[in-house]
Amino acid sequence: MDSVQLENNMKKIYFDGCSYTYGQSLELYCNPLNIFSDNRLSHYKFTNEDIEFIKNNRYSGLVCTIGKFNEYNKSRNGKSNGRILFDLKTENINEYEYVVIQLTHFGRFFTNDMHEWIGSSNEIEYMLKNKILSEDVINYTINNIDKIQYDYYLELVSLFKNYPNKLKIIFHSNEWENILTKEEIEKYGISIDNEYMIRKWAENNNMFINQQRLFKRYITSNTDTHLTIEGHKILAQEIIKQL
Repeated sequence: MDSVQLENNMKKIYFDGCSYTYGQSLELYCNPLNIFSDNRLSHYKFTNEDIEFIKNNRYSGLVCTIGKFNEYNKSRNGKSNGRILFDLKTENINEYEYVVIQLTHFGRFFTNDMHEWIGSSNEIEYMLKNKILSEDVINYTINNIDKIQYDYYLELVSLFKNYPNKLKIIFHSNEWENILTKEEIEKYGISIDNEYMIRKWAENNNMFINQQRLFKRYITSNTDTHLTIEGHKILAQEIIKQL
């Protein structure tokens, strides 16, 4: 059996999310730290070697390697929940054995036509000046973000009404605890040690990059709250148990 046929016969898992699912900051493990500048998180250009290392060591890659699945990962750094759902709706969910969605911060705003933005004064000023978004749209989005996110959550789970066991959610942002019931979180959520807010679990268990002795000494990583390589391993193991 050739490699293409083998790949086509493997069961597929669809992953999406923000930088947590992309594997941001795993590049720190395969490079000397002195090559990075203090703006690494926003300006560093991943090499081919970085990308290969990240794909092999992020939780999605580990899940698929251990479980013998074919990984389809559409995540990117800074991706909003709106875009995650927007992209999923273009997919044929029947093609995937499981769909693992990592939901992110509420402060990554989005509009119905998927203009993504953050609420910094500079960005808002730029959008108003260039007539990208109106002040009414900006204010409505900011003032109603909890409702908008909850509506998107409901739309997400509605896509799986005929096969609810196919959907798994990683709640990265603790904000989800404020708008979802315990039952809504537990129905689809991936947990570690009974904690469904993965960011909270990571912080409490020293799984942030900037909690590590080596990385917290460097300006390029001393504020970095992405998962460590060990954090990705633990998350992957828990996902496999809960699939």
